[in-house]
Parts: sequence; structure tokens; C-alpha cells
Amino acid sequence: MANYFSSDPKNKVSFALMSAMGHFLNSLDLEVKVIDLGLKPFAILDHIKCIFRLAKAIRQERPNFIITGLPAANITLVAAKFLSCTGKKTKIIISERGPTLIWLRNRKNHFLLKLVLRISIIILYRFADQVVVVSDFLIRDLSKIAFIPEQRIKRIYNPVITSALIEKANQNANHPWLLEKTTPVLLAAGRLSSQKNFPLLLRGFAAAYKERPDMRLIILGEGPERQDLEKVASELGITDAISIPGFNENPYAFFSKADIFVLSSDFEGLPTVLIEALASGCSVVSTDCPSGPDEILEGGKYGILIPVGDVEALKSAILDVLSDPEAAEKRTKDFQAHKMHEFSADNAIKEYGKLMG
Repeated sequence: MANYFSSDPKNKVSFALMSAMGHFLNSLDLEVKVIDLGLKPFAILDHIKCIFRLAKAIRQERPNFIITGLPAANITLVAAKFLSCTGKKTKIIISERGPTLIWLRNRKNHFLLKLVLRISIIILYRFADQVVVVSDFLIRDLSKIAFIPEQRIKRIYNPVITSALIEKANQNANHPWLLEKTTPVLLAAGRLSSQKNFPLLLRGFAAAYKERPDMRLIILGEGPERQDLEKVASELGITDAISIPGFNENPYAFFSKADIFVLSSDFEGLPTVLIEALASGCSVVSTDCPSGPDEILEGGKYGILIPVGDVEALKSAILDVLSDPEAAEKRTKDFQAHKMHEFSADNAIKEYGKLMG
């Protein structure tokens, strides 16, 4: 979206980042200005400093609109806007990417800090000019948490589908199991963190592996739970059947070559990888977690939904897809024909354009 808006010479687009680092910085066009606030993203004190530094950046840049996402950034932005004294000239659009209550519950902070965050959401969110969420479920979720009327919250799906995605999906996947494919390959992707519940994936795969020992599993991503996952794989006796190659800049090539994409998460907002996998032509199995999978798959119309944390259901779903690939392929093609356009970049850009019109 930043690249699209910056392609118009009438627009000036900037990113203000606590720390200007990460795999995706090189995806930004040169016209997009990056403002490095020089802070540590996960330090509480730095979040407080961020309010003042962001307020200074707002005064210097004088933007017409600021868009932000995730609770901590949303709270910081509203506070910084007050300090910037830019008044109504700068409008703010805050957005939520996942269930806010679950985000609060899963934070490993002191009870008092969680209470402060909850109160901050209730008080500060109402000062936003626009409130956006990425799924219909999150409209109800945020309304309950922040006491904001549902009609004040707008759902705009993530801008997932682009021509670049389709182009990259047609490239070769840099993995021996997919370059010279001789066996069924399952795929998962995401940060190796507790939210994604990759241990469930490993246990479900191990159970199915007993009946289909020709299967292989690739998990793309990096994160704090790598060693734990490798230990679980060793205990299950599937070390030789799985691969965790780390982050890959072109997961779409993996999606298009794999037989099944599995989402094992305990919770999401609107899981982009699920949409990307279907758009790339991969059949999917997903936990029916809050929120997004049920909405994307329309209750199982475009992929198989299983209960959160259910190893036996995951095993059965994997074996069902492999035993009836024609039915699985039809579900994927139906998604591409009837649902995929809702998650296009063009659609999201149009909706955000209306907010900034």
C-alpha cells in the first residue's frame, strides 16, 4: 500500500519505525521515506520514549493521515498526536490485526501493566478518527474490549493478493524436497512462537506419518521456539521427515509446490499465509481459531477446519486431503474463482483511499 500511494508524485509517504530493521525493509520503494526512531521495539521504557519521539516526527512531517496497527502502536500514536499539537490537520487511523483480549491475556506483564493497557485502549481509541480491523470477528471483539460502537469500526481485509505474489509463486522453491518432488510435502509458515502452536502441527504430522511414512514437512520461519520444536520432533521420531530452513523471502514458491498448507495457530487476526497459500494453489488445513480462518474458508467451503489443539483431527484432515486430492484441488480453485478478489491489494487500497478521501 505504501508503494502504491508513493507512486503518485502528489503523495508523500513515510514509515516511522521504533527500529528500522527487518526482512521487509528492502520491499519499500525508494520514494518511501523511513524514519528510524532509534528505540528497542519490546522495551517498556522505549515505548514511553516513543510517544515523545513520534510526536516530534509528527510536528516535523505534518502528515494529513497516520495509519498504525497493533494495540501498543495504536496507544502510542494517539498519545503522540496529543503531544504534537497538530490539531485536526493530522487525522489518525488505528487498526487491529488480532483479538485484543487475547493479546492482553498472553502478555507476560504484571497485572497492573495489563490493567493500564486495557484502560488506555478504552480511553484513547475513541480519539481516533477511524478504527479499522481486518476481519468481521474483530469488529465484535474490539467493540466489547474498547467500548466502541460496532458501527464506528470498519473492516478492511489485508492487501494480500498482488501480481507480484502470483509471479513469485511460479518461481522455483529453493528446497530439495520441492525441486525434485517425489513425495507428498506439507508446509507451514510463520514466526516460531507459541501463538502458532507448531507442536500441534508436529504431533498431528507424526500421527499421520505412521500411516504415510513417505510424507515430508517443511516449516518456514524463525523465532524463539526453534530449539523446543527440534526437541519435540526428536521425541516424536520425525527429525528426518521435517525441515525448518528458517525465513524465506519467497514463501509463495513453496506454497505453489506443496501438497498441503497447515495453519496450526491458537489465535490469529486474519492469517495472511492462509490466503497466500490458497492464492498460490495449495490446499489448506487450518485450526478454527479466533479469528480469520472460518471467515476466509467460509466455514470449510474452501479448506478443512479442525478444532484448536486437536491432534487427532489434524491427523485425519491431512490423510483426507492426501487420499482425495481432486476434492482438495476443487476447494482451492473455488476459492480462487469466488473469494480471492476480496483480499486483493486493489480492494484494500480502494477502501483505505475512501477513508483518506
